[in-house]
Amino acid sequence: MQDESPSLIRPDGELSVRAAALLRLRDRMRSIPPRRILAMAIALAVGTGTWSVTRAAGVERARWGEVVAVLVATDHLEIGEALSAQNSELQNRPLALVPAGSLTELRVGVHTIAPLVPGQTIVEAAVAPDRAGLRGWERAVTIPMPLAPPPLQGGDTVDLIAVRLVAGHPRSITLGHARVLDLDEVGLTLAIDQLAVGSVFEALGSGAVEVARRPTQR
Repeated sequence: MQDESPSLIRPDGELSVRAAALLRLRDRMRSIPPRRILAMAIALAVGTGTWSVTRAAGVERARWGEVVAVLVATDHLEIGEALSAQNSELQNRPLALVPAGSLTELRVGVHTIAPLVPGQTIVEAAVAPDRAGLRGWERAVTIPMPLAPPPLQGGDTVDLIAVRLVAGHPRSITLGHARVLDLDEVGLTLAIDQLAVGSVFEALGSGAVEVARRPTQR
């Protein structure tokens, strides 16, 4: 007795090509052990999942663009600390999120000239060969602690303001800006442009030098 569905049989009583193929597939599936069918289903699911993950990764790459390896701090770094494999490492970051001037390799003998936090990309402007963090055009100068300084810490940038008496009246003039290297109860050690060093000493000889903290730039 034939169990073919009437819808699969042509008017002349013969099976259609499609029906014959479906019947052969059914018979073949019946001959495959259940464990093998389960293994095939699992393989299909894994393949589909892998394709989905790969496609998602491709979408993310298209979204963020090319990635590049940059040097990133792995520890809290204070001013004057030497970069090493213990406090920094190369990490892949989306190019669109990489700051200009980012380091792409670990350099031997460079020191931080600004505080760094874990995960922060290290840029050229944050390091220097000098152990005190001086750049080539800077000089370290210590001035007496101003009368009313703002809250300061190493790495802050300040305006230098000369205050002196002119005809019995106080006058002030901005000499330039400087970076705070160190401070204590006695004075401030600043990194000053070499061209401004003379003006700072002249101002100290005829009056005082006060400081005004600039906003932190990120």
